[in-house]
Amino acid sequence: MFVQRCIKGIWGGPGGLAGENDADAERITQGGEGIRCNWWRHLGQPAPEQVEERLRAHELHDHIHQYASAGPRTPFISLTAGSVERDRVASINRLLTAEEVALRFATDWGRRPGYLFHCWVLVGLNPAVEVQAVAEEVRELHTYTRWSDFQLEGEITAKLLVPSHQIERWAYWDVSIDPAAPLRQRSNPRYRPPERVSNLREALAR
Repeated sequence: MFVQRCIKGIWGGPGGLAGENDADAERITQGGEGIRCNWWRHLGQPAPEQVEERLRAHELHDHIHQYASAGPRTPFISLTAGSVERDRVASINRLLTAEEVALRFATDWGRRPGYLFHCWVLVGLNPAVEVQAVAEEVRELHTYTRWSDFQLEGEITAKLLVPSHQIERWAYWDVSIDPAAPLRQRSNPRYRPPERVSNLREALAR
């Protein structure tokens, strides 16, 4: 298990987070709400036994590959940590940064303003979809070996909730005004850095 820094991109403006006074972004961070999956946001907090039923490999597959139909009730949350595209013809690797990928989604490829939430999650070294506490490194081809049209999105898939104390800051972007930097951003006073997380400590025993 390891700690992974990620970014979550969310639309701003109509149909997204409130862009006028940043109220939604503040509620997610310093308000303590965290980034919730669509299932929770639309239908209320699910019971633990319901969550256990939904954390399945086929549900993760639908979240990634059939989001148009699965997205409104998905128990998963797409984050990005960036990716690398290999060009065998040119013999080069192209780096796709996490900010670049998240910004494309958050702004709908520059057609609207958007928010980026910089956060961290715990990730399992092996697929563990049924374990809520760890995210899935879907971008890792040595772990998730099946073909995916979305591999270059650098997906790290969290489950149910990214707690507010794992969100370092939010940034509001409008690339039509400034394509190089956010118009405003704010640190989260509830944030707890991942350095406080260490490797496994066994329980005391005689």
